Amino acid sequence: MKSHPDRRLIDHLEGVKRRSLEKFRSLDLSWEELFGYDENVLEEFVSLLSESHDVGKSTIYFQKHLSGERVERSLSAHALFSAVAFFHRSKNLPDKLRIFGFEIIRRHHGDFRNFLDIEIDEKVLEKQFSAIPEDFLRRYDLHDLKLSETIERIKRSISKFSILGKKDLSDYFLIHLFMSILVSSDREDVVFKSEPLPSLPSYEKEKILSYREKLGRKNQIDSLRWKFQEEILSFKPERGKIYSITAPTGIGKTIANLLFASHLADEDTIVIYALPFINIIEQTVDKIKEIFETESPFFVLPFHHLANPAYEEPDKYEDLLMNLWHSRVVVTTFVSLLESLITFRKIPFFYKFPKAVLILDEVQAIPHEYWTPVEKTVEFLSKMGTTVLLSTATKPALLKEALEVVSNKNVYFTALNRTVLKVEKEMSFEEYKEFVRETLKDGKRTLIITNTIREAEEIYDVVEGMGKTCFLSSRVIPKHRLEIVSKINEYDLCVSTQVVEAGVDISFERVIRDIAPVDSIVQAAGRCNRHFELEKGEVIVVPVRNERKNTLFSSYVYGSFLTETSMNVLKNHKFLEESEFFMLVEDFFSYVKTYGNPDKKGIGKALENLNFKKIGEFSLIEPEPTVPFIVLVDEEAQRVFEEFAEIFSGKRSRENFSLVKSLFRELSPYIVSARIKRDLPFPHTIAGMMVIHRNVLDKWYHPVKGLRVEGSDEVIII
Repeated sequence: MKSHPDRRLIDHLEGVKRRSLEKFRSLDLSWEELFGYDENVLEEFVSLLSESHDVGKSTIYFQKHLSGERVERSLSAHALFSAVAFFHRSKNLPDKLRIFGFEIIRRHHGDFRNFLDIEIDEKVLEKQFSAIPEDFLRRYDLHDLKLSETIERIKRSISKFSILGKKDLSDYFLIHLFMSILVSSDREDVVFKSEPLPSLPSYEKEKILSYREKLGRKNQIDSLRWKFQEEILSFKPERGKIYSITAPTGIGKTIANLLFASHLADEDTIVIYALPFINIIEQTVDKIKEIFETESPFFVLPFHHLANPAYEEPDKYEDLLMNLWHSRVVVTTFVSLLESLITFRKIPFFYKFPKAVLILDEVQAIPHEYWTPVEKTVEFLSKMGTTVLLSTATKPALLKEALEVVSNKNVYFTALNRTVLKVEKEMSFEEYKEFVRETLKDGKRTLIITNTIREAEEIYDVVEGMGKTCFLSSRVIPKHRLEIVSKINEYDLCVSTQVVEAGVDISFERVIRDIAPVDSIVQAAGRCNRHFELEKGEVIVVPVRNERKNTLFSSYVYGSFLTETSMNVLKNHKFLEESEFFMLVEDFFSYVKTYGNPDKKGIGKALENLNFKKIGEFSLIEPEPTVPFIVLVDEEAQRVFEEFAEIFSGKRSRENFSLVKSLFRELSPYIVSARIKRDLPFPHTIAGMMVIHRNVLDKWYHPVKGLRVEGSDEVIII
């Protein structure tokens, strides 16, 4: 009997069991303290879990299906019978572990959406049970299985636990940890069989130090960066603690974060580097590749839906190794990270967290409505052994008890007193346009940041003739955005949405910013006089009102609560030095913590109650009804698209699926999303995406402002 076309079933079960036990034994956890069960009990649990997970493949129905015969799908399915087999074999385990094991195996090809559902088709299971060879049943202690009695016992146990069973946060993580051990071992055995995974390169601190030496100390800010990084180097973190590096923008936190990780990065450790936006992932990956002098995805792996790492054997490695996070450094977004951790889906890489260093860069970007579930998750990870680093210029009230790495952070905020913040009175949009026009007459290089695309486009029209001007928004394809940022110093003026606020190393003499939450304003200020080019830069904040709807533009993006909080915190200030920003941010987040609702969606409570259906509603970014557009602006885009379209329209196969994914990632620099009217006459459509061919570019894509669509213009999609 086989589990897969090239693998005997008993070899697969044994291989998955061996890998699962290796993973379990490598975790040096206080099992009883964390989960309430002795290590020996949990070792038996993982042994039975892994050995039982595919026993349902022993039916004649599955074997026929595997050989290509047509078989009724319900009969060839294997997960439910395997789960029943586990429950029968686990009589010596506590009831709660038996229920969890049943659910893990039942759902190891799906998700936990219907967790603790007791609908079981007994007739199908009876047919499957009668279609398993006797010697196999004896080998796996199933010869004495009384199916009806066992199913009835399962239903009673689940019902009792659903209503009366004690549930808490540790159960949520126990379920995901053991699902992770099982699923990762299952997938590894399918691809590698008895071979070990490829070894990972080491994390060499010397490479970071060498890179830092090459940068040198050419000016005042370089010397300050050096001093700051020396503090990180001399700090000795402990595993399983939550730390914070709070320091001003432009002081070299990326290198500092990597140096912090080097204290703990031994051969079993992975470094998880999480950032707020997808548009700064690749530049961080490129920086890490440059520092560590490597292109290998086994060292640094970008993990998001557009990532396209270059493995030497993509057919064998790509999906498996990406989804297992088999890399020394994983760079991902908060969305990918947190929606993986707070989820009803499987997390194949979760078992790696107890030994990981988790860096949350620009942590203030996490919406305050989700602080409670994020805090609960991060705090439990630290109890499991994850070392967490919050890295930010504007530390929120989130995870307030984090230990500061830098002994006197105020020294750096005081020393980097590069800008002065001016707060203007509220203006209508027409008044604001006139204000911008008058302000720019002094000729200073200025960055203007708006809250909506409509604002940005109309402001661009106002200032276009006042100097060499560029434009950035999410309607401009990523390829063009990167090109503009790479030569930003050539421009006198830049009009942009918030796409420039985090992780983009640009500097202007002046920044004009529509009102926003205080942390966003401070991020915007980080694009002004960033490298001390002037004695003092100027940041001007203006609350801009959309008179048509009688509301501030800021509320479309950030909501009324954060906008009003920012207005309240700023109302008593006309001028603020950069050295005072830190206190301003503390006031802002203190107000948010006091008057906001950090568990607005009830996800924190759902984690403790194992309400997976509710947990599944967690989404860090509210989903927008948007449509992706592929904009074929050049010959390279046309070439990749034609290859993509040909393969997508051809025969469906595993190889073609892999090629389609790879080509889609190559197309990603040409894709933007936008909300559209239902009755809009669409161009060519493929795979749910609109295709803007070169012969209609004039109608659909402006060379400066990007995608042209009719419809709502109020929400920015980053």
